[in-house]
Amino acid sequence: MPIKPCPYFDPNEPSDDAEVRRYLTMFKFQKLMANEELYFARPNGFEDNDSAEGIPSRERVAALSGVSPHDLSHGSENDNIRGSFAQFRESYFISCWTLHGDETYRLWKEYAWDKKEGTHGVAIRTRYALLKAALEGLPDEINVGKVIYGKDKLARPGNAWCEITSKTEDFTWESEIRAMLYWPSVLSGGNLHIGADNRVYPKVLDENPRYHWNHDHKLRRIHLAPLLTGIVISPWAAQETIDEINLWVNLKKHTYSAENSPKSTLMPSFEDYLKNERLYR
Repeated sequence: MPIKPCPYFDPNEPSDDAEVRRYLTMFKFQKLMANEELYFARPNGFEDNDSAEGIPSRERVAALSGVSPHDLSHGSENDNIRGSFAQFRESYFISCWTLHGDETYRLWKEYAWDKKEGTHGVAIRTRYALLKAALEGLPDEINVGKVIYGKDKLARPGNAWCEITSKTEDFTWESEIRAMLYWPSVLSGGNLHIGADNRVYPKVLDENPRYHWNHDHKLRRIHLAPLLTGIVISPWAAQETIDEINLWVNLKKHTYSAENSPKSTLMPSFEDYLKNERLYR
């Protein structure tokens, strides 16, 4: 299905030959190579600060409504608006990519480090045109574009589309290219943010369960070889990890090579980086 235009992404769309990367832990890389499937996550499953994806803050809702965020008389109204946004975003499943610029330790640490296993992964490389071609081969309604950074720059403040295609300026370092798959759960009904106590909440409640077929992610089969133009290995990857990555490339008979990320003589060990992370940003 052709990609559906979305006017709320950054209007400065990347050129077709712009390099785009997706940073992956080894586990995610293994699954991608073995199954040749793109992974799309529902935004309520994002980790840490990203868990509020697509939901305006209490302060933003209050500002748009012209009231103080500390005015308790409007607290229920504020929660109702945020809860409605929380339901809207569950119709979208997102695949996050990065418009490549300078490599940063932060990207490697945030998205290619497996905290549980202690291993370091890869960044798969492609071009923007190739990514769009892969997405156009899917049977779903797809939007793709560059995320806008800065909630004061939205074309239509308070619009749900604008919220899910933008992030605060704290995330500018990601330079995210966002692919969004639309899959609404039409049978779940609305008001999933209203509890049994008849109170409204700023989120979808676990007590309002989704149907068992409404998963927290989507997988879509693609032909991987035409998409990838290369693989870059984390500068902190162990030799056994490097060997496995090269084995996967050879097994798949891909024509590119897996390259090591450039290492500076001043590059910190990973342990030192974790201790002094703010110094390297």
